[in-house]
Amino acid sequence: MTETVPAARLAYDHLGARVSWAVPDPEALYDEETPVGTLDWISHTEGAVVVGITFIEPAERGTPEHRMVLLDGQRVVVTSDDYWLNPRTPVVIHSDKPDTGYIHPR
Repeated sequence: MTETVPAARLAYDHLGARVSWAVPDPEALYDEETPVGTLDWISHTEGAVVVGITFIEPAERGTPEHRMVLLDGQRVVVTSDDYWLNPRTPVVIHSDKPDTGYIHPR
């Protein structure tokens, strides 16, 4: 099950949730959705919602060794970053995704 809420409605209750959102691209036919990541922290500022997201994705064959981590017997790449979102950005909360942190193919 998924739920879509505007970024402005994200709250502390959503911390730890698996989330994604669409990245608008004026030249693309469709907006590209980000991978599903874990919401680590959130801050509401004037005109923006700042979120901290951690993505855990399977390592590709060409991934440098120093970027890989062994997690549950699988090689993964862990990245964390901050994102400034428009308060109206639709954020998808993926409650149907396992909490393992893995990105599952759509």
